[in-house]
Amino acid sequence: MVNLISGLNQYFKRMLFQIAYALYAYTPLGQLMHNRMLEKRRMGKQGPHSVVDAPHRLSTCDVYIVPMLQDNYAYLVVDHATREAAFVDPCDAEEALAAASRANVAVTKLLITHNHPDHAGGNLQLKARLKEVEVIGGKHEQVPGVTTEVVEGQIVRVGNTCLRVWDTPFHTHHHVVFVVLGSEAQANATLAKQISSVYAESSPIKDCDLLPEAIFSGDVLLPGSCGRLFTGNADVAYEILNRGVFSTLPGGVWVFPGHEYTVASLDFNTWLLPQHQHITQRLEKAREYRTRRAPTIPVKLELEWLTNPFLFADRSDVREAVIAKQCPDLMTAVSSTSSAVDIFAAVRIMKDLSLHRK
Repeated sequence: MVNLISGLNQYFKRMLFQIAYALYAYTPLGQLMHNRMLEKRRMGKQGPHSVVDAPHRLSTCDVYIVPMLQDNYAYLVVDHATREAAFVDPCDAEEALAAASRANVAVTKLLITHNHPDHAGGNLQLKARLKEVEVIGGKHEQVPGVTTEVVEGQIVRVGNTCLRVWDTPFHTHHHVVFVVLGSEAQANATLAKQISSVYAESSPIKDCDLLPEAIFSGDVLLPGSCGRLFTGNADVAYEILNRGVFSTLPGGVWVFPGHEYTVASLDFNTWLLPQHQHITQRLEKAREYRTRRAPTIPVKLELEWLTNPFLFADRSDVREAVIAKQCPDLMTAVSSTSSAVDIFAAVRIMKDLSLHRK
């Protein structure tokens, strides 16, 4: 009876959460909430959550990390050859314009991973201020102010810098990520062999003849974690993270996520897998970075493979940890015969419920 009551309680909590989420993501209420949050931050004269010293240099472009809101990151991508610039997920128009001014560049494109206001909330104001700007988002994602909808495999060009679009639909219905294709990767034959099977002969990537160097992962792959499953199910999320783009990219690819969540995520991961040395070491380093407000991103994808249980939910140690720490709130019990997808779903629910803090 206790288990039944607990399960029903969690069911109704999730239903209420889904209603609140729908109001936030798909009605003007979300943008109003976002605008009010920006006003409060400006009135409170709150400084940025992170202090960034210099841009991250890739082979064809510089990436300026631009802290926004309480823990968001936007990115200013500046092509080396042409100085053409694009913003990834600039939710605060004023901060975005200030960053572009400091870099002395003209922004021609906004690359939007998904429609949540904390990623797309600056679109309309930027579109009004930058008359010729192109707003790019996933097809059917309902990105505010969108002028160009993109789908899997398309190439977006920022000057001579190429970014490949990859569909990653589980945090939102039509979430996309943008993969920077860097010229230095061409010389690496091992790298070329590692991903050669990913692209069909007809793929637009052939036009660039370049290989992956970095990824703007939005709210799909987060530091030590993954985004909530707002619109997709665990099957889709598991496939994307463990069989899709994130498993086919080389480990040396830089990951630029949408949030500064590293410490919070690794706190959970150390609770789940306390004997995991790589997670413990990464957490210690991240805490040290945050004491001086330094960003913990970008990180190499190979570090995520070592420390992010959503990328190795098929391992026996994760299964054993979930079985040992599961509770009635999971609603569906996991066992030694549960699939990797079931384990993945259980870990996501355990994190959603913040079981490590109870």
